[in-house]
Parts: sequence; C-alpha cells; structure tokens
Amino acid sequence: MQHNPPSTYILRELVDVYPVDAVSWWPGFEQLPTGWWCLLVITSVLIVTAVIIGLNYRWQNRYRAEAILAIKQIMLGHQVIQPEPKTQAMLNQQLFFVLKQVLIYVEPQTAKLADNSVLNAMDKLISHQSKNDAFSWQGDIGQRWINSLYNPNICLSESEMTTLVQQLILWINGHRNQFSIKSWPLSVVRSFVRGQ
Repeated sequence: MQHNPPSTYILRELVDVYPVDAVSWWPGFEQLPTGWWCLLVITSVLIVTAVIIGLNYRWQNRYRAEAILAIKQIMLGHQVIQPEPKTQAMLNQQLFFVLKQVLIYVEPQTAKLADNSVLNAMDKLISHQSKNDAFSWQGDIGQRWINSLYNPNICLSESEMTTLVQQLILWINGHRNQFSIKSWPLSVVRSFVRGQ
C-alpha cells in the first residue's frame, strides 16, 4: 500500500496566525485623556520655569563666588605669619578693593562712599538671618581696618585679620541684593507686560 501525503482538505480550516503588535515604549501614552495631557504640560512648564529661575539666580549671584575666590587668592598671596606694615597695608587695600567692587555691583550709589560710610552700607545690607550675629562692621575690627587703610602704622593682629577675612566672606555670602529670587518672577511678569 502506498502512503499518500494528506491532501489540502485537512488544512482548509486552518487560519493564519498573525503576530501580536509590538508593545510600545509608552503603553497607552497616545491614548491618554485630555486631563492627563494638561497635567503633563503644566508639570513640564513648572519644571522649565524652576530651572530658568534657578539658573538666573545663580547667574545674578556669580559675583559672590568671584569675590570669595579673589579674597582667598589675596590671602594665599600674603601667607606671612607676622607681616610687615607695608605688606599688611597692601593686603588691607586689596581686601577693601574687592569689598568695594561688591558694594558697587550690589548698589551702584555706594561708589562714592569712603571711610565709615562703607561700614554703614555693609551693615545695612546684612540679611535678616545674619543680623543675629554679634559681629558688626561698626565694631572695633571694622574701625581698625578702615583706619589701617589711611594710616599704614596701624596693623591688625593675625587673629583680627583672620576674623576680618571670615566676616568678609560671611558678608559676601549673606548680604541682600536686588537679585532676590522672590522679586525675580514679578520683574519678569512686569517686563513681559511692558513688552521689554
């Protein structure tokens, strides 16, 4: 007896198997309701706004880091335990120059100030958090520092100089300026409304 291969009548009821659609990377993302799309857009706008505000705040306050770096470089250049009066006078002038540049950047009307009026301006710009500190620029160290600018015979001791530099850095980090993060969004809205 001869074996015949099955004829097509056996295969006639078979249906082709179709492959399943590939799973998308965002399953159901294209079918989100309108409310979810609104939530995604609002969240994206808030994130972008927060990043822009943070970058702008950092950009507007970059002078702080530059001033602190300049003070540290000045102090590294004058690493002498008991400096002579001429060297200390130059150190005091360089520190005052950096401080004056910061003051002029923050409040341009302070450019004409000298002597104790600079210390008054510094005390006025101290933020509320740091007003609890016992240090005042009108105190003994501040007065001796200003006097040493005009009289090279007045020298600050090593501990006074260390305190002065620490307080300068604290003041640069903590003073108020017109670039506060609270007023920035309002100024952006005002300039947008004015068309500037």
